[in-house]
Amino acid sequence: SVSASPLVAAEPMSAAAAASAAQNEPPELPQLTAYVVSPRDVVVARSLDYDDRISWLVQRQRFDAALGLAQAKAHRLTRHRLIDVAELYVAHLLNSHAANADADVDSDGDGDGDGDGDGDVAVAEADDDGDDSECHGKAALAARICAEHLGRDSARWSQWTSAFVAAGALSRLLPRLPTGSAALDPEVYELAIERLLEGGQTRTLLRTLRRWPPSLYRVGRVLEVVRAAVHATDANAKAFTAGAPNGAGPAVRAACAA
Repeated sequence: SVSASPLVAAEPMSAAAAASAAQNEPPELPQLTAYVVSPRDVVVARSLDYDDRISWLVQRQRFDAALGLAQAKAHRLTRHRLIDVAELYVAHLLNSHAANADADVDSDGDGDGDGDGDGDVAVAEADDDGDDSECHGKAALAARICAEHLGRDSARWSQWTSAFVAAGALSRLLPRLPTGSAALDPEVYELAIERLLEGGQTRTLLRTLRRWPPSLYRVGRVLEVVRAAVHATDANAKAFTAGAPNGAGPAVRAACAA
């Protein structure tokens, strides 16, 4: 039978490795393979590589270090991809954000933790005010990682937009969505607008529509969604009528005033 087990070889640091360490870069790992042969077994032992290091870091939820190593050694990886490590880190940060947000709601509310009724809107609007707590700091970091690694992949942006919505952190992602020459598919921006409407985050929506040029989304589609939302309740209709976004295009302003 043949089995594999990791083996770390200790050897003096070479001049090249010392220079590399001086530049704050991990030294290249020696690639060694050893065979232990017995009458019944052959054991193959190999030195750890950068994929092994990343796996070890991820297993211990040291995602920041794992992402840093993946960025520095992307060309040496065979079992991991930089984008996958980045997304693992984003998922971890959003899970932590959502868990902390739920704990805050339970401590400030009636203790039932169900999040029904006006509580969701109150928490969402509080999130818009730029709270720099640890909870929101994790969501902001997750948004920055998305901006650095998702590029112009509209499918991934749509996936993570939904994930930020589920974590109650959409307002942290909105400023990071690519615009201008790096714009994504219109569906990504329309998804964000719809989720803001569904969550009752009217102030964030108005700021977003003022900031985004109408060319990013299909005005006709947004017109339908906004008109349905502003007529859903008298409260929403008054909020949109009072603050119609001047930069959102005539069609959207008409829907807000309808």
